[in-house]
Amino acid sequence: MRRYRLTDPYLQFWFRFIERHLEDISRSRGDIAVAAFDAGWTSWRGRAIEPHVNEALTRLGATHPELADVRQVGPWWNRDNSREVDIVARTAESIATVGTIKWRPRGGISRAEMAEVTGARNDISHANGARLLAVCSNGLAPGASADIVMRPEDLLAAWGA
Repeated sequence: MRRYRLTDPYLQFWFRFIERHLEDISRSRGDIAVAAFDAGWTSWRGRAIEPHVNEALTRLGATHPELADVRQVGPWWNRDNSREVDIVARTAESIATVGTIKWRPRGGISRAEMAEVTGARNDISHANGARLLAVCSNGLAPGASADIVMRPEDLLAAWGA
């Protein structure tokens, strides 16, 4: 079974929010499309940002001291898809960092979400010593801890911004 991923963000948005509501829109029921957008935007935005964050972390591996020697960053999931990790950063020899991406309008990454990442780290081969990374536009929530915390301005540095 193969997995295909649409990489163009405009097409992703189109198929997620517009295409499935074209009939409603043509019947002057754009309110249905707007309601679907309002209900799904936060979740979709979180998924849409993940490949860009992983690309930024890969680029930062050459210059950022916390990500020294990172060569490849991507998601990981187990065979039955019951557990997914947003960030697994690999060096040439080992897995350096395991983390999560939460891109929400308010609130940081919670203690429970970081505990989930810590548990997932034990499931990933050769990741027992990996540092925990939290990527969130609002940082960490009170009481949560991570070895590395990245915010949008840290990620933009990958492109020299």
